[in-house]
Amino acid sequence: MHGDSCAEALPWQIAQTLAQAIAARVGRAPGRLPRVARYAREIGLRLGWNESRLRELRVASILHDAGELAAPVWVLAPEGEGRPRLAQWNPHVLAGAAMLESLGCHGEAAAMVRSHHEHWDGSGRPDGLRGEAIPAGSRILALADCLAVLPLFEALEALRRGTGAVFDPGMVAVVAQKHGEIERAISQGNCEPEAANWLEPVADAWRKDLLLNELIGVLGNSLDLPETLGDLDARLRKLIGYHSMAVWTPRENHLAAAYVSGEEARWLCSLEIPYGRGLSGRVAETRRAECNGDPGEEGEYPGDGTPGDGTPGDGTKVNPLRSAVVAPLEHRGELAGVLALYHGEAAAFRGGDLGVLLHIRSKLAAAVHNALKYESMQRLSTEDVATSLPNERALFLRLDAELARCRRSQGALGVLVCDVEAAPRLRRRSALQAVAAGLRSLCREEDCVARMGDRFVLVLDSFAECHLAEKRKRIEALMTDLNSAAGGESPPVVKVGAAFYPDDGGYADDLLAVADARMHQPSHDREAVEEPIPR
Repeated sequence: MHGDSCAEALPWQIAQTLAQAIAARVGRAPGRLPRVARYAREIGLRLGWNESRLRELRVASILHDAGELAAPVWVLAPEGEGRPRLAQWNPHVLAGAAMLESLGCHGEAAAMVRSHHEHWDGSGRPDGLRGEAIPAGSRILALADCLAVLPLFEALEALRRGTGAVFDPGMVAVVAQKHGEIERAISQGNCEPEAANWLEPVADAWRKDLLLNELIGVLGNSLDLPETLGDLDARLRKLIGYHSMAVWTPRENHLAAAYVSGEEARWLCSLEIPYGRGLSGRVAETRRAECNGDPGEEGEYPGDGTPGDGTPGDGTKVNPLRSAVVAPLEHRGELAGVLALYHGEAAAFRGGDLGVLLHIRSKLAAAVHNALKYESMQRLSTEDVATSLPNERALFLRLDAELARCRRSQGALGVLVCDVEAAPRLRRRSALQAVAAGLRSLCREEDCVARMGDRFVLVLDSFAECHLAEKRKRIEALMTDLNSAAGGESPPVVKVGAAFYPDDGGYADDLLAVADARMHQPSHDREAVEEPIPR
């Protein structure tokens, strides 16, 4: 067929409908392809094309990406992680040309579609055509696609840079000279009206499906819980409208916030939700999701009830969050957490929003479970299991950091090693925890109390030898009291050895070795001086 064959075989209304199907399939704005068609027509007019050729060009331009309907999911997925751009997937131009031919477009239109990714210098696809060998309609399509997608200034700059390489220099010159006329014609709608955009909901659903697959793909990529949940938050907002988000994780008898964001993050952070109580507590207990529940059930909102803060003036406290969608996160039968989204409008969530949460919850639950387990292992690696004090590894890290600080500030530091003999009752786990708490009470907040083997180590800032006698008395009194409380009959033997920076060494190993040696020597402390000493 020639001349009007394509326009006759494929009425414009059908071509527009197919264009909307393409946009829906690839998650592209529905108006993009009609906009390309408008630019192509205006450029063709200024190149002197007659109406017959313009009709061929119009059909080719609105359907030049028809082959994208045949693209596999991996090509349509978001770019990155080694995935190619859709335009670089060669088969789409071949499939597009074949589709138009199957619809009766055997003339210029099919050739235009096949060659619209060819470059003037021969570096394009799929056939490597060069210069005038590229169909004129394909060269127009390349220009129109650029003008339709980019802002005018950027588009003209892109055409200038690509002249002689990607684009036909003669056609670029015409566009550069006539772009004012072209833009006025486009803005005045100097083309036939578009078909009704009945496929926009489909396009929106397809875009959301791509975003959802992308979200599921990234969940679990990190074992850092804040990073995992922050990424979830950023991506989930593209799928569901909400004002605040919370991920609650289980504690002994309640839920605590592992992550919060949004307008009421401070209030959510303050909550501890008992199992079975509140919206999220109920979901945690029943393991059943709820949609459009009342966020006020989560806990008392700290409004002051005064006019001007959005609350009534009668003292009533009003929570600005009005609805919530909440889903349990279960991993292998255990509760890993609860995901809650909150909104400022009543009944703001739809069934589709809940469906998104239910679709991602198994992957999210596994990610949360693994991140929490990793956090626990990290804590255990620097924490003494019996006392919850820093262990030997953490002690060396802390002591090295303190010594580095002292070297910079020319400060002083004391290291005390304590051991308790003849007190078996103080070796029990509950008693060890009491000893740890007691030693902490004898120190300032900035000091460090750690456990190294069976001994306790105190790292004391600005602590000198003149303070040692008083500190030893307090430690001995503490151990005696704890031993009596534990039912010990004979008094404990408390040994304390001390070393001081910089007099006894400049490194952690040196100070600990000196303190350990002195722990076994008779006391030779100086008398305590009348000056404030560390507790």
